Amino acid sequence: MSDLLEAPKKSCAFSEAWKNLGGLKGPVWGSVIVMMLIFFGCELVAGLFAYLPTWMGLGADAAAVHAAAPAVNTMVQAQHTSPEAIMDFGVGMVIFAIVLGILDAFILLPMRMGFLLTPIRHANGKKTGFYIFKYFHHYWCHVWRFIGLAVLMGLFIGIPYFLSHAFLSHFLTMFAMSGGMILLFKVVGVLLGLLTLYLAIACYFSSYLLVDKKLSPWRSLITSIKGTTKKWFTVLWAFIWSVLVLYLIPGIVTALCLVFLTKEVAFTIAIAVFILNAIWALPYMMNLLAILYRNIFGISGQDPVTLIENGMTEQK
Repeated sequence: MSDLLEAPKKSCAFSEAWKNLGGLKGPVWGSVIVMMLIFFGCELVAGLFAYLPTWMGLGADAAAVHAAAPAVNTMVQAQHTSPEAIMDFGVGMVIFAIVLGILDAFILLPMRMGFLLTPIRHANGKKTGFYIFKYFHHYWCHVWRFIGLAVLMGLFIGIPYFLSHAFLSHFLTMFAMSGGMILLFKVVGVLLGLLTLYLAIACYFSSYLLVDKKLSPWRSLITSIKGTTKKWFTVLWAFIWSVLVLYLIPGIVTALCLVFLTKEVAFTIAIAVFILNAIWALPYMMNLLAILYRNIFGISGQDPVTLIENGMTEQK
């Protein structure tokens, strides 16, 4: 059974997100706090793995470091440390990144997808709750779809981003070019940067489509791009407005406090204002984006929670 809800065409998502904020703050902040604690735990585990080479006596050999990595010797002179320590630090950072990436893919990513269910259901007028662990049921069925979408989004957004960076910096220093070629490379770099921005906004709702409509990663991405393109500037403004809502009030308070108070007191007040503002601002941001998703794509209710409510079982 579909749980499709179409919003009125003249509905203002920005005002509706504020008026319909009740009942969302608790589930959102409860989920955020738990995810932050688990993230810190994952960082701790990754950090322990990063120190394994040193603890097990597998660190870099001094003679090999001096012979194979002359650049390390420059860092030694600049930082007054041993070459072995620098090489061990580099290896440790690589291990840390790999382990944290694995933990993110198999633990944190399913939790973030479950977190999306809270604002989606709220925008659909459904009861909201604590859903960050929902996708650990039938785990392997879901996790590969989530990882697949993350990889596709990384390729769609990452490739034009790195090409833009290359055209604007690396290629200009690698090749001897005339003024006309330099201008051409800069124009191409800027266009690729704009393409990156377009894709970053256009691909955003692919995660929502994956959990709400149970589309494949590829279909979620393409559907998001096609649907968001029609409202691209509205979605862009939603992100800009969300940042303003989150940071503008604390910024104004900080500026006023710095004029009349000491720095220590001003920043203490600013931190307190930021926390109090975020209590409403973060749920507002999540609610606004979920309402925009509903207005653009409609809500199908193919997520595990809604299927169970409708008396249906989740298919693996």
